[in-house]
Amino acid sequence: FMRVVSAALSLYRYDCIMEVEGSIPNFTARYLQEALMSLGASLQRRSNEIFVQDGKAVTPRLQALLDLSVPEATILLCARRILVRDSHRDDIISPLTIKRIRKEYERYKG
Repeated sequence: FMRVVSAALSLYRYDCIMEVEGSIPNFTARYLQEALMSLGASLQRRSNEIFVQDGKAVTPRLQALLDLSVPEATILLCARRILVRDSHRDDIISPLTIKRIRKEYERYKG
């Protein structure tokens, strides 16, 4: 699921960079829909599948992600990347702190 969010944020970032008039576009369900399609998901409705229709998410979890601001979604993505990376390490794991999240963001932004 985080791959979808990561792909959606990448598409949104690209649109922000390409915006020449200086107005930042809104993060809408369209970005999640494009991310799902780019990852090969079928958007045909199934009972247990994540689905976005008419800009609204069918599942409450996906709608909660859509309702996040871009900075909040970025923090979640960075935290998730740190936790996944830490899960693959055998040595002592540092606690998840805002300092680590900020460093991850700088690495991702870089």
